[in-house]
Amino acid sequence: GGGGGGGEQITQNLDEDEPTNSLFSPIDEADSSEKEDWKNNLVKWVDDIHRQSSTKCHCYAIEEINQQQRQRQEKEEEQKQQDRDFPSPSRTNKYHDAVPPFEWVEGISSLDAKSEKDTTKKIAIRTINEKDHGPLLDISSVNSIRHAAQKFWDITNTTSSRFTLQFDQTNSECHLEDLIVLDETGQLKSTLLQNKIYPLVRAAFGKELNAGGATTAGTRLCVYDSLVIRYDGNKASAGDQQYYSASQPLHRDGGIVSVNIALNSFEDGDFEGGGTFFEGLLASSHSPAHLNPPPHHPIIRPLGVGHALAHLSTERHAGAPTRSGIREILVFFLTLRPYPYGVPQRAPPIERAFHLKLAAKEMVQLSSALTCLDLALNESPMDGEAHFWKGFRLLQQGGKGGGRGVEGEGKNKKNDNNEENPTTSNHNCNYIHKSIHHLQKAQECSPFDARIHCFAGIAYKQMVDLKYKDSKSSSSSSSSSSSSSSFEISHADRMILQKCPIFA
Repeated sequence: GGGGGGGEQITQNLDEDEPTNSLFSPIDEADSSEKEDWKNNLVKWVDDIHRQSSTKCHCYAIEEINQQQRQRQEKEEEQKQQDRDFPSPSRTNKYHDAVPPFEWVEGISSLDAKSEKDTTKKIAIRTINEKDHGPLLDISSVNSIRHAAQKFWDITNTTSSRFTLQFDQTNSECHLEDLIVLDETGQLKSTLLQNKIYPLVRAAFGKELNAGGATTAGTRLCVYDSLVIRYDGNKASAGDQQYYSASQPLHRDGGIVSVNIALNSFEDGDFEGGGTFFEGLLASSHSPAHLNPPPHHPIIRPLGVGHALAHLSTERHAGAPTRSGIREILVFFLTLRPYPYGVPQRAPPIERAFHLKLAAKEMVQLSSALTCLDLALNESPMDGEAHFWKGFRLLQQGGKGGGRGVEGEGKNKKNDNNEENPTTSNHNCNYIHKSIHHLQKAQECSPFDARIHCFAGIAYKQMVDLKYKDSKSSSSSSSSSSSSSSFEISHADRMILQKCPIFA
């Protein structure tokens, strides 16, 4: 939630069995049964990563749900589904009094949508003051956490954590589990999680928590890590450090839900800037007039000290630069574990997709990476990042040329007249055609990710170039011509291409 990768490097921090290395071995020469075994072992490896991450933080309370709570939550989830189908103008939750009140942070899903229902998208939630409910943490608890963090940094003389998405010249991080050993903050682990954070997350994100066959009765929320993060804007703006930013780069978290609690105040002038930047809110400045209430600004902060901002880990976000002063936050990264404990554990779809995408990035062989990304898309079909990486890998191969189709690697082959082999050209078209398909899907799922639009433009350019070569080559075979002519660019894309100088 604007701090730390929340698991970007988790696969490097967990114990791995030696056979895991075989997952990154080539599978092109394997028969169908061996390929199926390879996919099963890959998913098993991902599930084992999740098992380790969901059970390693024993110092945090695990969600407790009795029969009465379960029945109440099932009713609330039914009500929430009705609210999704028939939304009301109110942003606040209408659920049980035990759930901290919250409002939805909404953005625009598409600039081309014609109606309010088509354009709005729920990005995150913020807790609010209402009736007898105040911040999740009172001032005494906040001061206790800040004091313990400073004490830890002074004693250990370190400001870094095992996560890597930080600039250690301006940012400081420590794990809450370390502070529990040093300070009385251990008392917070039951009251804060059981009474406030877990009910809040269940009420807001119940549909996503129950994806993939998970149920309230068969799973429990838990913490796989928690960080206290300090953004020092004074260091960032001082002397030679000006090119550093007290911020975090764009990323997605591990886990399922991230909860960000403010430990000091923007309103009281403790810092300038800061907050969590959400890519999904980028279009708010172009919001249609009919939206009521209007979408939020892309940079969101909790509504005061002790208040929380929470979002799904799949929302791409960043820690906005803190220009001056010091901003401090407490972040919980939440996942699910099975109940009762000890039953076979299947990682939630969001987590499976997350680790499968990480594995795909490490795989050199195209077929292995594509298989890995296909498994990720099976878990999360609307994962724009998975579509992007598949489109990107296919585009890379199309640029190199492929001699064995989409399942294999290859190099450009030329005939005796130093002209490109029609078969190779046909394979290139296949790669780029498939690449454009996945990049278009990625644009639909993540319309404000600049990387996707960049590589979609490159893919269109390569396809136009291939069509031009085919039309100029007298040696093009009829099958090659047929393959390339079967690809059609949509009217909307043609309009974009006509405005692009590279297609003049």
